[in-house]
Amino acid sequence: MMTNADSVSNIQHEPAFLSNIAPFENTGCQQHREKQLYHNRYICNGKRFNYHFIECDFIDFSFDKMDLSKISFERCTFKNIKLTNCRLEDIRFYNCKIENLTCAVTQLAEICWQQTDLTQVLWDNCRVEGMLMHNVDIHKLQFAAVTLSQWMANSVHLTECEMRGGSFYDANWYDCHLENCQWQRVDIRRQVMGNTRLQAVSYHKIGGDNYVWHNCRLDQVNLSALVLNLCSFHRSELIECELAKTVLLSGIFTEARLTNCQCPQADFSAAQAERVNFTDCNLQQTLFNRSRLIGSIFDHCNLSMADFSYAQMCEATVRHCQLNAIKMQQIRTYAGKDQLSAIAPQDQDKILRTIDRWYARHQPGARENPLFAALPSGVSRYV
Repeated sequence: MMTNADSVSNIQHEPAFLSNIAPFENTGCQQHREKQLYHNRYICNGKRFNYHFIECDFIDFSFDKMDLSKISFERCTFKNIKLTNCRLEDIRFYNCKIENLTCAVTQLAEICWQQTDLTQVLWDNCRVEGMLMHNVDIHKLQFAAVTLSQWMANSVHLTECEMRGGSFYDANWYDCHLENCQWQRVDIRRQVMGNTRLQAVSYHKIGGDNYVWHNCRLDQVNLSALVLNLCSFHRSELIECELAKTVLLSGIFTEARLTNCQCPQADFSAAQAERVNFTDCNLQQTLFNRSRLIGSIFDHCNLSMADFSYAQMCEATVRHCQLNAIKMQQIRTYAGKDQLSAIAPQDQDKILRTIDRWYARHQPGARENPLFAALPSGVSRYV
């Protein structure tokens, strides 16, 4: 048992084999604890550091007003853990299992989770600076008024996550999977996701800037009525996503694919959308003013009352689309295909058309006689 000087009181009597164990005693050097069981304990008003726990079990453990630093846990299990008014720094978890963890009014810095499973985790009114996750499985994670910055995640599977209020800064996610997650009234700044899948994720009344989804897959993601200026969906795939009334000024959609997405009254003005595929999308009253849509494809889309004024749609394709009251003022449609070549103003791109006719008439090299087979001239047409 620990003494009163260590501010430790046991809620229940410990087993006999723990009677001489004193966890969290500071001796000035790193302490190792292996294969120990700690349960029904309450620790408050103290400072603990330099510990390494291996294959230990922590059950019904509570910390109050504690300062914990430089502590690592390897192959440990945690159940019913509560931290209140604590400060944690340089805490590492390796191949651990954590169930029912609650952190309230706690400051965390440089927290590392590797090959760890977390279930039912609640962070309430906490401040987190610097968190690394690698190969982590998280189920039922809740944030309430949490300030979270510098979150690095790699190969993380996150299900049923809910974040309400607070702020979310400098997040970098790669090769992750987010499922059934909600972000509500959160200030998100500098969020970068790469090679990540989002499924049934909702962003509601969020603020901030610098949103990047690079080479990601978004299934049933709700981004409606948000301001996402300068966002990036480069080479991403959006399936059944909600983008109604979303502002996407100067966004990057190059080589993206949108399938069965709802985008009425969305604003894609000045967007970089080269070689983008829009398939079965609702684009009613959508703005594409001054957008670069070179080589893009609109297939079976509803483009009624869409505005393409001053857009660049060279080599673009529009087929099987509804084009009621579409606006195409000063649009560039050189080499447009299918419906686009029929509805585009014929007096546009006169210079490009003239250059094409000139090259067709004045190709270098020997002229071909249609009555005889062509013979090689030996002259390069590119000289």
